[in-house]
This record gives sequence, C-alpha cells and structure tokens, in this order.
Amino acid sequence: MEGQKWYKNVYRRTLLDMHINDRNDGEFSLFSADKYVDCLKKAKIESPMIYIQSHTGHCYYPTKTAVYHSGVSCDDKIKTLIDKCVAENMKVVGYYSVIYNTWAELNHPDWAMRFSDGESHIQKKQRYGLCCPNNMDYRKFVDAQISEAASHFGQVFSGMFYDMLFWPIPCYCDACKKRWAEEVGGEMPTIEDETDERWNLLLRKRQVWMGDFCNYVRDTSKKYFPTATVEMNYAGVMAFGGWAGSTELVNDACEFAGGDLYGDLLNHSFSAKYYLSVSRNQPFEYMVGRCDENLNEHTATKSYKQLATETFLTIAHHGANFIIDAIDPVGTVDERVYDRIGKIFDNLKDYEPYLDGNLLADVGVFFDSKIKNYSDSNPEFDNKSCSVNAVRTLIEKHIPTAVFANGVLDKIFDYKLVVAGRLKDFYTEYEDVLKEYVKNGGALYLSGKNNLSLMKEFFGAEFLGFTKETKTYVRPTKDFGEVLGEFTENYPMPVNYALPVYKVDDSCVKGYVTLPYTDPADYINFASIHSNPPGIKTQIPAIMVKDYGKGKVMWSACSIENETRTCFKEVFANVINYLIGKDALSVNVVTAKCVEAVFFKTKDGYLFSLVDLVNTEDEIAKDFTIKIKCDRKVKRVVRLPDLKDVPFICDENSVTVSGEVTNFDMYKIITE
Repeated sequence: MEGQKWYKNVYRRTLLDMHINDRNDGEFSLFSADKYVDCLKKAKIESPMIYIQSHTGHCYYPTKTAVYHSGVSCDDKIKTLIDKCVAENMKVVGYYSVIYNTWAELNHPDWAMRFSDGESHIQKKQRYGLCCPNNMDYRKFVDAQISEAASHFGQVFSGMFYDMLFWPIPCYCDACKKRWAEEVGGEMPTIEDETDERWNLLLRKRQVWMGDFCNYVRDTSKKYFPTATVEMNYAGVMAFGGWAGSTELVNDACEFAGGDLYGDLLNHSFSAKYYLSVSRNQPFEYMVGRCDENLNEHTATKSYKQLATETFLTIAHHGANFIIDAIDPVGTVDERVYDRIGKIFDNLKDYEPYLDGNLLADVGVFFDSKIKNYSDSNPEFDNKSCSVNAVRTLIEKHIPTAVFANGVLDKIFDYKLVVAGRLKDFYTEYEDVLKEYVKNGGALYLSGKNNLSLMKEFFGAEFLGFTKETKTYVRPTKDFGEVLGEFTENYPMPVNYALPVYKVDDSCVKGYVTLPYTDPADYINFASIHSNPPGIKTQIPAIMVKDYGKGKVMWSACSIENETRTCFKEVFANVINYLIGKDALSVNVVTAKCVEAVFFKTKDGYLFSLVDLVNTEDEIAKDFTIKIKCDRKVKRVVRLPDLKDVPFICDENSVTVSGEVTNFDMYKIITE
C-alpha cells in the first residue's frame, strides 16, 4: 500500500531538531508537550515532523537495540507530544536518522565508515558518527529500530522521514571493500582521477549502492509502518559532489521529493524547479532553516521579510513549505519564532487552493546528478555549476525555465530549447533522448568538451585534446558577430581556462579560438605584464551550429551559461534568441531583473506568481507587464487570493497584464 496521500493539500510543515546529547543534567527538563503544540497551532502548522531518534543515536522511545534518551524517558514525552498533535488533526511525520549515528559508531566500531587511511569520522575528531550502509549488521540494526518504534508508537504516523541518505565521506570500510571485491574485483581506487575507469566505476557503484540502501530503508519502513508515506532527505543531490552517491536513485525510493538546503534565493529557485520536476507526487517539500545563516547559529532568526520571501518562492513553484527550528537542550523553544512563522503562514494559506497546473517553460536545463564534480579543465567547473548559473541568468532575463534530470528525461519534449552544459561520457542514458529531441525539432545547446559520442553524432567532431594555454579567447565569424554582442574578431570573448580542441568540417563553425601572444605560464616572455591580450588567431573551432533532423544544435567550447558577469549574460540571452527566437517565447516579461516570474498552465487558464528576490526590509514597488500567448478567449484576470479583477488587454493570440510587484503577487488568468 503506497501511503494515504495525506500530503496532497498540506503546505505548512515544520521540524524541531532534537539532536540533543545525553551527557548533561537538565536535558529536556523544561520540555512541555502542551507548550510545543500551542506553538505549532500559533504557527498554523498542518504537519509537524517529530523525532523518534537523532544523529546522536539516542532514541525517543523504549529500546533494546540502543539507548533511550534519559531526558524524555521518565514521562514518555515524545509519545505524549505525538498523541497531542494527532488529537489536533495534525499529520505527524516520524523522523529517523540513518548513516549519521554517533552512538552506533561508538558502540559498534565495525559498522563505521572509514577513510582510506582506516580512521573513522569520530577518530578524525568529528561529532558525527557515520555507519556504512553496506554493512549488513548495521542494516539489521536499522530494521530492528524501526520495528521497535512501530511497536511503541503504533500506526500513528502519516509519514516517515529518513535523514542523511548519502556518503558523507568516500568510505573504505571492510564492508565496502568486500562488496567491491564481489562485484568488481581487486582493490578499491583511492586517488580521485576522472581518467581512471576504475575510479569512475567506484563513483557509479556508490550511486547504485546508495539507491539499493534507500530501497532497503523504504521496504523496511513499509514493513512496519504500512500506511505511512516514505520520504528521504534528498538535499544531497544539490549539496554534495558525485562521491556522495546522491542521485535520482534516492528519489525513486521516496513518495515525494524534498530536502533542507541553505543557499541564496536563486539557488532556492533552481532547487525548487528541480524538485518540482523529479518528485513522483506533488507538492514537493522545500525545507529551510529559521536561523539567519544555518542551524549552527542557534539564536539568530531570519527577519520576517527574509523568511517570508523564501516561503513565497516555494509557493510560487507550488511546493510545500517546511521550516526547521532547533530545540534548546533543556527542551524549550523560542516562542517568538512561531509568532513569525504564524504571521507568514497565515498570509500564505489563502493561496493554497489555487496551486494547480503544470509549469510553463520554454527552456529546459538538464542537470545530470550522476556527473557532479566532473570537469574538463577546471576542477570547480561542472554540469551542476553550468546548470545553476544558466537558470540564474534565465530568471534574470525572464525566460520561462524548468530543470529536468535523469529519471524524467521524457519531459524534454515540453521545451523549445534544452541547455546541457558540460555533459560527460560517464553516464550516457540521455544520449538517445537528446538525439530524438533534436530530430523532432528541438534546439539544443551544448558546452565544454561534452559527451564525445554526441559531439561525433551532431558535428562529426574528433576530440584532439585541450589548448596548452589556460587563458583563451573566442572570436565570432562575421555572420555570428551579433550573437557575441560586444565581443568581436579583434576584441574576442575572454575565457579563463583551457578549451577543448576538435577536428571538424569547417562549414558549421561560427567562432574560433584566439590565443594570447604568449603562453600565460611563461613569466619571462609576455606581451603585457598585467594580462594576456589576444594575439594569435587560430582555426580551432570554438562555436559550432548545425541542423540535425528538424532541429538545431549549438556547441560552445566555453560554457557561456556558467558566467555570471553582465556582458556574458547578455551573450547567453543572445544565444537563446538565436536558437529559438525571442518571438517564440510563450511569455514576454518586462520588470526588474530581481523579480522572478513563475508560470503554470491550468485547466481553465494560467497562473503566474511574481517574487521580488531582493532580500531587504525596504518595500519598493516595481512595475511589471506580462504578455502571455493564449489561444483561448480570456474571461477574467484576477489577483489572488482576494479575486480582485485586474484590467487586461487581449489580441488575437495573447493577453497582457500590467501592475506592480510588492514582495509576492499571484494572478490567475481565467479562460473559456
């Protein structure tokens, strides 16, 4: 049985972190279930997540497999809290920490993850104990603990949440070595080298092993909590590198996607788009901390404006908001936090009935979670970086954008253009899909060395290596000069890394590599002491464009989409217009670049939200004009949630709406 779909219309959720040690007097001594439930009600919370165990490994229920936290054991405080929440018709989710378990590592050192030198995380003087998911005895322990929890709490949980499903360190414990030997043979590689196929295979194995463990946890959870949905913290796909093993294989074991992330608002928007795309069910869940920086700062609470903007951005993408607080060791909370959350959620709850439809996007950015941290010539430069920065620019340029990934490759056919920066041969499932997409009329943008098979298929390109120079330039051909904007043949586009060298048919080349007068590594013979100006015009292809089937492919040796400087953003916008044409966009938006516009197409029209991403306390209204292509007659345009009519202008195939942006605004276009 797959859950009860309790989450479908539950948008206000929270967690009170209880990673409290059991070594000091007074822990949980002032805890009050009644006071905490009052705080939840004050904050308008529909679904609280409540700990049944934590990173410390202490359990909040009677246990024979570990230790019952002494601070809650005398009155069974957590069960009392859960029962009171259920009595208030709240959808309670149980929290359980896997992999992170300090008690388990200290008491079962053979379960511990090990660095290549044989030391564990705690031996490296870290607070967090780490247990390896490949250790079969640790798996049995997880099974026994979930069984105990079910026996104690009963079928009280609407959902179960399992935290920390990733490899925090590259593990070389005996269990990992044994599994490697059985499945591959020989010694596990320890030196990170993307040219070493055994290292690549180890990264792939870690991804598969983590997916296998997630399936184990899901099946175990369903065995003991058959009616509770299963969710795993899926933040690792964004927060960590390829060695962490966090890919869509983790998400496949979850009923819906979600995780706690702590970047800026543009990173928030990228992650929300990704979760919206890959989540098996909606709404996805976006977790933010209430502390100003992260949970390390226990007392610094985000301002009302800052926290509200984060929740607005999640609602704009039709996600469920989830705010994380942390309990004081004595068991109290800062009640002022719940006043602030309540004020925010009281505003947001009126928008919830309108959150339906499908994201409207002209550009799809392909984020390949399986090749994170893989670079060609720059170790801090990969598909993830390109994907995130492409979305940042597209938001600023108000081009309707989606993020899609492995597991949801079929969504590619929803987009007019796909951006796929710095793909690798590491993983190739997407190859046939990209080819089919372009054959059927799609436009595709590639960058960097990219997937060699695709480069050969689209351009007949033969990879020869990289330029020796790590300071390079790109100059346009005469018929491509307009796309590169202010960069010209004599003043080409600067690139701060080596570029790939391909042998191709010159007919598809729209730009070439220009090298400096001298090798930038030569500190004696140079043209200019402060810089490496362009001096040698080569015939090395830097930009290629070619028709393929009914569609078109463009490749850039440098990843224009990864740049954050204004002049490069202008070039990337020009690339978009060149490939699909500005007139082909579904929406034309005129407003401040700090405002994100998010569009959904619904059964009876369109829904769009405007979020001011400038996170200051000052309220400065900004004008907007939005023109949406629409082939149905428009009956009304209303501002939500008060359903106040808004003036609009229609022509043959579009509707135009104008107004002012405050902090968050949502409008509905109702058609016949």
